Amino acid sequence: MLRDLHERTKDLSGRFIPSPDRPDPFRAWEGTETVPLPLLDDPSLPCRYLFQPVPDPSPFTLESISKFLELGAGITGIYGDVYRTVRANPSAGNLHPEETYLLLPDGALYHYNVKDHALSLRGRLRPPEDLLPDGGFFVITTAIYWRTLWKYGVRGFRYALLDIGHLYGSFKASGHLMGWRVMPLWNASPDTLERILGFDKIRFPDGEGEYPQLAMAVVPPLSTYPSTLPIDLSEGAEFYGEPNRLSPDAVVFEDVLALERETRKGYVDEMEMLRSPAVPHIDRFKGMFPEGCNAVEVIRRRRSPFIYRDDNFVSRDVLENMVEVAHALREEGVTFKVFTQRVLDTKDGAYDPYLNPLKLGRIRDFLVKLTCNQKHCGDANLNFVIVSNLDLAYEVPKLYRTIHYRSGALGQIFYLLAEVFSLNGNAIGCFNDDLLAVYGITDLSYIHHVSVGIGNTPESWKAKPFRYVRK
Repeated sequence: MLRDLHERTKDLSGRFIPSPDRPDPFRAWEGTETVPLPLLDDPSLPCRYLFQPVPDPSPFTLESISKFLELGAGITGIYGDVYRTVRANPSAGNLHPEETYLLLPDGALYHYNVKDHALSLRGRLRPPEDLLPDGGFFVITTAIYWRTLWKYGVRGFRYALLDIGHLYGSFKASGHLMGWRVMPLWNASPDTLERILGFDKIRFPDGEGEYPQLAMAVVPPLSTYPSTLPIDLSEGAEFYGEPNRLSPDAVVFEDVLALERETRKGYVDEMEMLRSPAVPHIDRFKGMFPEGCNAVEVIRRRRSPFIYRDDNFVSRDVLENMVEVAHALREEGVTFKVFTQRVLDTKDGAYDPYLNPLKLGRIRDFLVKLTCNQKHCGDANLNFVIVSNLDLAYEVPKLYRTIHYRSGALGQIFYLLAEVFSLNGNAIGCFNDDLLAVYGITDLSYIHHVSVGIGNTPESWKAKPFRYVRK
């Protein structure tokens, strides 16, 4: 069943024709207590700390959690009004299906209100402090599929999973700047998370359901953390608030509901088939990035360009450093190939993660076709094609989500690396698996894609920097 549904997500002809009314990109829980988050100065840290924790962890305070949320999921740019914004984490079509919840050690459950940079109290649960003996808290992410289905149809389900992965990768980078580790609870099932979030007691408007995705523990380095969350945290819990309406004409997609149900299968306590990588040694990436590169500035200036320059070159060192960092940090179950053009001392063509050539020669026309005729990809210097073998996911469907989350997180690494080296990244959601056979890639599915080059976006299309202020 999952294989058939997966094949359906590749079909562009089934794209949904949206109404003129874009869904509200911000979830609000009405009738809840609001806690404004403090606004603090950004830390000044070298860029290598986007990819490994700073050596001196910050204490877990409202102030440090505020900065963690702002740099992981907050608004960083604006096009004109607050509904047309850029966030620290990118999203397909800038539609942002993802939402973030915090479960604190005292049992308080909060929703992160991105628009206002505030916390909304959603509930009070059994305190989970015994689950994190060294301190920390839990993050639970959810997806409102309608926000992507509105534009992309059934394939929007996969975009939502990839967006959750980008959010996970963005929180990892933000956590590193606090000296924290962000560790997924791969065995925490959506069914359990639904109870913990109180969603089993909420009736969402038709078509606007909110679906639990990935839970994470935010902990100090070397701390222990569970592989799941116990469902009894929700016993006797109190929940507050009602969800706002996002759209006057939401549509129910039965195929997506089938994908949602199918990929909930396979969650078993203490059984994880794909391991996460070890935390890199503290000096692992020292000396690999430009002098004076500021980690927070990289997060704040990240943008997806509309077009790329087609006359520039990048150095071989940039290519090698990007590949080395991404290969060291990628999680099991996903890998990548890199297509290069206009890289000094490097022949145009396709390479594996060790920069061994797969096939050399002109690649521009192929890249345009591979990415559903998105011509700007053909102008980018580097195209990172993220791939995975989905055979195991068809047997254990939860791994379908895991692989997409991990692919999105790897895509976020490429985005950040691009900005570190004064380039720009742009994620592409096109799933033309069959075309990869041209380069000998026949046993892997095309999950994600990030192009990298120098953006050539007109000034009138550029988002202006945004900072939260208190009125």
